[in-house]
Amino acid sequence: MKDPPRTLYLIDGHAQIFRAYHAIRSLSSPVTGEPTNATFGFVGMLLKLFRAYRPDYVVMALDVSGDRGTFRSELDPQYKANREAPPEDLAPQVTRIAELCNLMGIPVLGIEGYEADDVIATLCNRLGDRDDLHIRIVSKDKDLQQLIDERVAMFDIHTDTTFDIDTLRDEKGITPQQVVEMLALMGDNVDNIPGVKGIGPKTAAKLIARYRSIDNLLEHLDELSPKQRENVEAARDRLALNRELVQLRMDVPVEFDLSDAATKPLDAAALEPMFEQLGFSRHLRELREITGKPVVEDASRSDAAETPEPTRDMDSPGLFDHMDDAAKPCPSGQGSSSADASNYTTITTTNQLNDLVKTLEALPAGSLLSVDTETTSVDPMRADLCGISLSWQTEQGVYIPVRSPSPDEHLNAGTVLAAMRPILENPAIPKAGQNLKYDWIVLRRAGVALNGIVFDSMIAAHLIDALRSSYKLDNLALAYLDYRMIPLSDLLGKGRKQITFDRVPLDQAVVYAAEDSDIVLRLHEKFAPQLELMGLQKLFDELEIPLVTVLAELQYHGISVDRTELAHQNDLLAGRVTALREKIVETAGVEFNPDSPKQLAEVL
Repeated sequence: MKDPPRTLYLIDGHAQIFRAYHAIRSLSSPVTGEPTNATFGFVGMLLKLFRAYRPDYVVMALDVSGDRGTFRSELDPQYKANREAPPEDLAPQVTRIAELCNLMGIPVLGIEGYEADDVIATLCNRLGDRDDLHIRIVSKDKDLQQLIDERVAMFDIHTDTTFDIDTLRDEKGITPQQVVEMLALMGDNVDNIPGVKGIGPKTAAKLIARYRSIDNLLEHLDELSPKQRENVEAARDRLALNRELVQLRMDVPVEFDLSDAATKPLDAAALEPMFEQLGFSRHLRELREITGKPVVEDASRSDAAETPEPTRDMDSPGLFDHMDDAAKPCPSGQGSSSADASNYTTITTTNQLNDLVKTLEALPAGSLLSVDTETTSVDPMRADLCGISLSWQTEQGVYIPVRSPSPDEHLNAGTVLAAMRPILENPAIPKAGQNLKYDWIVLRRAGVALNGIVFDSMIAAHLIDALRSSYKLDNLALAYLDYRMIPLSDLLGKGRKQITFDRVPLDQAVVYAAEDSDIVLRLHEKFAPQLELMGLQKLFDELEIPLVTVLAELQYHGISVDRTELAHQNDLLAGRVTALREKIVETAGVEFNPDSPKQLAEVL
C-alpha cells in the first residue's frame, strides 16, 4: 500500500510580507527598537502553518533583483516602472524574516534576473509530476494561477481556502493554460502592463473562455461589439509582449533539493531569544504550544506600574546614528548575562539594618543610591509596601523585606522605615531609580518623603531614544546591557494561580528585588554620558527630573472636582451640539440624521 502524498508549501515571500506589513501597522521591538509589524505578521503565518497544517516540506521564494530588475525589464523598460520604492522600514524586516526562516529550517530561494514567481514556477515544473508530492503555493497572486494542475494548488493560509483547477473553472470558466491569455488581455496596472482598454478581469475571462486564446479571439473580432473590436485592434501589437511578460519562466537556474526543505521540529531554544528580542510574547506562547517545551513568555516587569508607551512607527534606518557605542542597543539582545544571587543580600535583623544605615551615611559625597520598592499592586495608590531594594555599587544590592510569607524572619515596616527615613529623605544623597514617580508615591503613603532624585532610567531612555516601543526595565536591560532580568512571572505565576509579591519566598524575592536597583545603576553608566553628549543634560536635570516629584504630588493628592460646574459644562456642550445639528439640517435643505454615516454620505 502506497504512503499518502506529502505536501510541499511554496511561500510567495514578498506577497506574504507585504500583506503582513499593511495588515499590522506601528509595531516595533521593545528591545532593539527596530520595526517589526511585517515580521510579526509573517511569523504568525508561519506558526499557523506549522501548527495547523504540519507541512512535510516548506520553501520560501523571494525577489532579490532589486533595482537591477529582471529579464522582463529588458523586454519592456516600463515594466513595473510605476512602482514606488518600498518603505524604508520594510527592508530590515525582510532580512529579519529570512533570518527567522533559517532558524525554522525553511530554505529561502531567489535568483537575480528572475522574480520569485519564476522560482516557484520552476520548482512546480520540476516536482509537479511526482505522484508522492502535492504542492500548495501560499499566495493569492493571480499570476500564479497558471501553475495550477492536478497536484498543484494555490492556498490562502489566512482564510484556509484552496484555489485549484475546479475553483478556476467555476469562477472564471478557464483552464490553467488559459490564465496567461487572460492576463495578457486584461493587463496589470500594478506591474504597469497595459491591457486592452475597457477589458477587466471578468470580461477577459469570459472572452478567453469563449475563444480559448488571444490568437483565436483576433480571428473573430467581427463577433465583438464595435467598441470592443476597436479596443482590441488598438492593442493588437501589444498583446504578444504582454503574453511574454506574464508567462512565468520554468527554467530558472536555482539549486534545490527537496530534502533541504524537509521540515524538522521547531527549535524553541533557537527561536525563543529572537522572539523575546523582537517582543513577540504572543508568538512565544504559540511556540510553546507547538513544541511542547517551556518558553519564557514575557520579560516585562509589571510591579513598577510602568505603562508601555504607544507603539511608534520607525521611519529611519539610521535610528541610532546619534548614539555612541556605549548607549546603542546591544547587537544580540539575547541576554548573555543573568543575576548572580551571591551579590545580593537580604537585610533581616536590626544589626544588619543599622550597619546598612552607617554604610550609606558614609558614602562619598555624590555617590548615587539606586532605590526601588516591591509592592502588592501596580497601582501605587493601592499598593502595600513589601520591601525596599538599594544599590550603590554595580553588581551588588540589598533587599529589606517588610512583608513576606515569613514575617518572623525579618523586620516590620515601622522599624525599617524609621531607620531608612533619614537616608531616603536626605536630599544630599543623590537617588536613582526606574519610574521613580511610582516609588515616590508608595513611600509617601508609607510615611517617607523621597528626596534627592537625580536620575530615572526610564526618563533617560526616552530622551535618548524617543522611538522605543517600551521603556520597561527588562527591555532596557536586554537592549543596552544584553542582560536578561528575572521575569516577574517566574515569581508570581500567571492567571488564576498568580500570587502577590508579599507571598514570594524571601530567597527568591531578594534576587529579583536587588536586581532592579542594580540594573538601574548599570544603565546610569550607559545613559549619563550619552545625555551629556546629546546636549540633553540640562533638559534632563532642570525639567524632566523635577517633574517626577511634581507629577507624583499631583497623583498622590488627586484633584478637586466641582460636580456642579461639570454638569453646567455638560449642558452647555449639549446645547451647542443641538444647535449645530439644526444648522446642518437647515443648510442641507433636507431632513436627515447627521449622526448616520449613510444618510450623511447621501446628503454630501
